[in-house]
Amino acid sequence: MLIDNIYRSARLEGIGTTFAETEDIVENRGTSNLKPNDVTTIVNLKRAWSFLLDEINLDREIDFAFMQDLHQILGDGLETLKWNELGVFRTDYVFIGGTNWR
Repeated sequence: MLIDNIYRSARLEGIGTTFAETEDIVENRGTSNLKPNDVTTIVNLKRAWSFLLDEINLDREIDFAFMQDLHQILGDGLETLKWNELGVFRTDYVFIGGTNWR
């Protein structure tokens, strides 16, 4: 179920890897012809799930600091985020393609 969740989450982020490619990345097997940013996103999703399911964090309160830690894991090494944006909530508008939602 973990790989399926990571695959579906990656698809929501616009990453076009196949289920098999996602599984290869999660299982640390070699992949080719994939964008480094896509691979990083999938690895970060795996790391985020490990963080969430870690025994230390299971009893941790889900507060602002927890969400910042999670965001830092998810954004680590991505070209789209600068180092000073990791663990920081956005204050500008976020758009969802194909909708008027902000």
